[in-house]
Amino acid sequence: MVNNTDAPQGLVRAGRQRILVMDSSKLGVEALYRFCELGQCDLMITDEGAKEADLEQLRKHAKIMVARAGDS
Repeated sequence: MVNNTDAPQGLVRAGRQRILVMDSSKLGVEALYRFCELGQCDLMITDEGAKEADLEQLRKHAKIMVARAGDS
């Protein structure tokens, strides 16, 4: 496995919009790799398992959308 963050970071810099999709089980967990700061994202999408306290903190840095079961 190659642990090179250069390619994903290049994609982040090149994109017109940065949308982060992360399930609620990842909130509050330190990641092994970071490609960008949350404040660099235009939108973060997570699921309805996210705690309201976590969502409040996230909203300080980016627009947050909570996907609900059955949303299309």
